[in-house]
Amino acid sequence: MLEWAAGLAIAGAAGITTWAAVSPWSELFGPVLRRADSPGAMALTFDDGPNPAITPALLDLLERYGARGTFFMIGRHVRANPQLAAELVERGHAIGNHTDTHPNLIWLSPARIREELTRCQDAIGEATGLLLKVHTSNYRIVGFTSQVPAAELVALGREHGLPVMEDLGSGMVVDLSAFGLPQEPTVAEGVAAGIDVLTFSGDKLLGGPQAGLIVGKRWAIERIRRHPLARALRIDKLTLAALEATLRLYLDREEALCEIPVLRMLALASEAIETRCRALAAALRAALGEQLGPVVR
Repeated sequence: MLEWAAGLAIAGAAGITTWAAVSPWSELFGPVLRRADSPGAMALTFDDGPNPAITPALLDLLERYGARGTFFMIGRHVRANPQLAAELVERGHAIGNHTDTHPNLIWLSPARIREELTRCQDAIGEATGLLLKVHTSNYRIVGFTSQVPAAELVALGREHGLPVMEDLGSGMVVDLSAFGLPQEPTVAEGVAAGIDVLTFSGDKLLGGPQAGLIVGKRWAIERIRRHPLARALRIDKLTLAALEATLRLYLDREEALCEIPVLRMLALASEAIETRCRALAAALRAALGEQLGPVVR
């Protein structure tokens, strides 16, 4: 009798679990989206991937119709196909956690469930991350260190299916090493090396208004453009006009060196700087007289 009761309980639990998993009206495992706010809108979700036999064709089909979906992926499948997981992100799709081995969660302890979710999340993070290089704008790391060239980072990223991003800091557009300044990577060099996303300041070395600029591969820029934060952080029209006027000067290198104040000052010869300093010292001495302290040479 006890065996029959146990069997019925197990069968009932299995039936409820199956119904909860397949029925669109079940909310046993959480809320279910049944209707979108916009008429004609549809949420597309795909489970249990990435699958090399199906996912590439599915991605091409979605691309053909300009559609985006959410792919709930299994950790072990991500580890087996990391390039596919990275491609999902590159094409603008969202990724969800569908556990590491797809067990029946109703029979697992909370600790085991956390382990399943954590392992899957780690796999997704490793497969869909990026290689990031950040310019040391106001400090230096010295000793047994070296800079990794952009071309090597790009090659490493391509080998592992990872996008590469570099933050150039001040954003040097014109090479100033000819004026005795240290060699720094320029924006053009980063683009030529194949960096997917380059970020740099619109002011500082660029000489324009305070802003942040993003340049790079078309697929990356389009994805960034569609993100809600792009609208929240966009610059106003006056800043945009000032930035455009500054960038137009860079069409002629010599004009940029003459017309953009920061470049003009950085390109000054030491003799010209000394002449300005002496003229300033004389003007201060004439204006302040004895109030001016001793001049340090």
